[in-house]
Amino acid sequence: DRSVFGQMKDPVWLLLTVVSLVPAYSIRIGFFAFVLLLVLAGAPPDRFQLVKFIIKLKGSQFFSSGMIQAWIAAIRYYLCVHPG
Repeated sequence: DRSVFGQMKDPVWLLLTVVSLVPAYSIRIGFFAFVLLLVLAGAPPDRFQLVKFIIKLKGSQFFSSGMIQAWIAAIRYYLCVHPG
């Protein structure tokens, strides 16, 4: 159990976080389906594990499908309105 700053130093955590934020080609969906399979495959999952999984899924969905796509759309709009 490390803090967020301790986790940021771990390259595996950074790689998994980046993979969970990629909305293209259903990478995020496949990643979270695999994580759900791992949660369900072991011992019977408790409520804490399932709630933590749902919160991480929805958090990454908000950031990758909401915020990143809004930034991309704003940049494209700006470049369309102000060419050159």
